[in-house]
Amino acid sequence: MLKRSRQHLRFSKSAAALDPIRPLREQSPEAQRWILRLILNHERCRSRIWSELGSDSGFAIALGLKGKFPENRKARDRWLARWRKDLAELETTSGVLDGLPPMLDENTRRLATILGLNEVERTALCVLVQLDRDPLLGRLSLVLEQLSSEAAFNAIGVMLGIPAEQATILFSRKGKLRSAGLISVDDNPHCLRDKFDFVSSSLPADLLYSQADIVGLFRDLFRPAPAADLEWKDFAHLGRQGELLRELLRSRSSGVGPAANILLSGQPGVGKTMLARLLAREIALECHEITVEDEDGESIDGEKRLRALLAAREIFKGRRTLLVFDELEDVTPPPSLLGPRGVGASRKGWFNSILDATSVSTIFITNRPDALDPAYVRRFDLVVEVPNPPRAARLALVQRVAPAISPELAGRLLESPATTPAIICRAAQTAEAMRAILPPEAPLDPYIEIAVDGTLKAQGRRPLKATNAGLPGYYRPAYVNADQNLEDLAEGLIRNGGAGRLLLYGSPGTGKSAFARHLAERLNRPLILKRGSDLLDPFVGMTEHKIAAAFEEAIQESAVLVFDEVDSFLTNRQSALRSWEVTRTNEFLTQLENFEGLVVATTNLVADLDPAALRRFDLKSEFGFLRPQQARALFAEHLAAQKLPPPDEDTLRELDKTDRLTPGDFAAVARRSRFQALPTAEAWFQALAEEVRLKTPARRSVGFHAAGTLIQT
Repeated sequence: MLKRSRQHLRFSKSAAALDPIRPLREQSPEAQRWILRLILNHERCRSRIWSELGSDSGFAIALGLKGKFPENRKARDRWLARWRKDLAELETTSGVLDGLPPMLDENTRRLATILGLNEVERTALCVLVQLDRDPLLGRLSLVLEQLSSEAAFNAIGVMLGIPAEQATILFSRKGKLRSAGLISVDDNPHCLRDKFDFVSSSLPADLLYSQADIVGLFRDLFRPAPAADLEWKDFAHLGRQGELLRELLRSRSSGVGPAANILLSGQPGVGKTMLARLLAREIALECHEITVEDEDGESIDGEKRLRALLAAREIFKGRRTLLVFDELEDVTPPPSLLGPRGVGASRKGWFNSILDATSVSTIFITNRPDALDPAYVRRFDLVVEVPNPPRAARLALVQRVAPAISPELAGRLLESPATTPAIICRAAQTAEAMRAILPPEAPLDPYIEIAVDGTLKAQGRRPLKATNAGLPGYYRPAYVNADQNLEDLAEGLIRNGGAGRLLLYGSPGTGKSAFARHLAERLNRPLILKRGSDLLDPFVGMTEHKIAAAFEEAIQESAVLVFDEVDSFLTNRQSALRSWEVTRTNEFLTQLENFEGLVVATTNLVADLDPAALRRFDLKSEFGFLRPQQARALFAEHLAAQKLPPPDEDTLRELDKTDRLTPGDFAAVARRSRFQALPTAEAWFQALAEEVRLKTPARRSVGFHAAGTLIQT
């Protein structure tokens, strides 16, 4: 163990490990007292010091042993007597710290004033700094190896000249040095120096140099937050939650009553951190953020970040300050069988006490609220989920901070719920790099799209759609063969405030999804389309979570919510083979019951749906194949759009005899005509006939008529 400790000291980043050992006689009087007390008054150190001095000549010379090493007891006793005499002379001087490096003395005094440290606590801090920075004290600490925590406290108590019981209290978790987060104690056995760990690796060195602002000692732990570049109106979608959040912080920052603990959650990029900064500006508070990495760019683990929070609370106590603790996942990572549990799980009681003893209002931010233990959640005064802003709010934000984005691209960006304001704005900033080589009038849209798609793919999401989805130019409800009058249905929904639950069923291509989009346009609302692939998740409980999130998104956006191919997850519970097939149907039905907007579900397989789900839809409408007159009208419109002559009567008669034609067939042939010429009405009809032939034959029911003859229909 001693060999490992020496190696640790040799390769430490601390300058003390590299500087030459300064002899005892050149040390400050206070440092001499600490060293001699440890050698003479600590039994274990006194018994082991000689073997250490015998194996390290530099160490021996630094302590004054020159010439022949005292190998016998009598010679060693003479040295001990000489050291006792020196210590006795030192002990007659003032008991206050004297002769320390001037900056260490001044900085610890200023720090003691801020943190409320008494003189013993300040002296102990100086001892730990010197243990870390002074080569002689660092070398002496190697004499005491394999120390328990209690033994380490006792050793420091000997150096301070205080009883062991007082030293134990001094370094307990409730002691100021640890409760303020300045130091921690490693429970594993180590040498004396390595038992104590500073909250910042740079703190011991910084205490030895002049500091214009004592808070600057903690610059790699917490820093002033950048100014918020958004406005309160950008978070108007939070509604009453936002009002409560702001007023709670305002009231708790007045100095009356306890400080506030607040949790903000939501997917990355929705503006949680910006909201925290904005709140500080709105209420005229200082804002400091607990950092996630030090000045060298090294990440700071969860425990050190919590200690940094404790230090910040002590330093800013009594000041109009808001602390922001982002990336709470560092403390409470998502559950994993293989990954680390995090300090929040391994030391749950400590984290609970941090949340309970709030002296400065603090906003915690997380992307994964599901990773939080319920015991933590109940300790927050307010928990706010920050959603992706509604379409209108995102559009206003994009137009203000990223004017280089064209209206067409903006529409496509806003069509995707995964494109948060942070993704859009960063992509626009990235694309600005192309200004140097593009003509001034050249659009940046292609490069903005590249940046956005790269981020979406890395997050496991779909890239942007090629075009902003909308209704085809030829769409007319009159071209849909439904068992309802679709225009009357749309008018009725408008009169009812746009609330309803519709189930549209029928063969593929019959216009179900197009009619849902038509309703959204008539109601002047955005449309949110969810397919089975958007909702189904392999992890238990996540499908239900995504279903609930879809309804919540529709509420936030005041949107028409469309579930395409709803049969993929709304299966009949009586035929379910697995428990989650039941729970996801239950979740959908619960959300459907409580939703006050417009929901449109489409399916090709209505017979597979759960019977209880069917009952909960206000209207069920079947969409069938085109009637001959509808097919003729749609055919004529497409031909006119292609500037082709009208069909002859023979072609029209063939069209009338073609069953199972849908608006989707016409749309498919229209797309085909973009790259394969269809120069005549006859060519168009042949393409339509091919689409029909490729369809699976309609299922025929088997039965008997009254005369008993077997028939097929």
